[in-house]
Amino acid sequence: MTKGTVTKVRKNGRWYSMLVDEQWYGLGSNTPEFSEGNMIEFEVTENGDFKNAKNVKVLGKAAKPQTSSSRVVHNNDKDDYWLS
Repeated sequence: MTKGTVTKVRKNGRWYSMLVDEQWYGLGSNTPEFSEGNMIEFEVTENGDFKNAKNVKVLGKAAKPQTSSSRVVHNNDKDDYWLS
């Protein structure tokens, strides 16, 4: 079994592929049930120069980016300039 984080998922015609740890893997024509940033585990089969993934399992979902701000928004009062 191979483990890694999905860097990119793309569709070329009806075929899907994914980039995991700088290696591309074919996924076939079914829409993947994971997204970029997910940690996955899968089996690899080789067909000539191509590597294909099968039996993909999601181990962890992509972390949501934190959207916090340390700056306070004021009502544009002339004194607000000195508060920021």
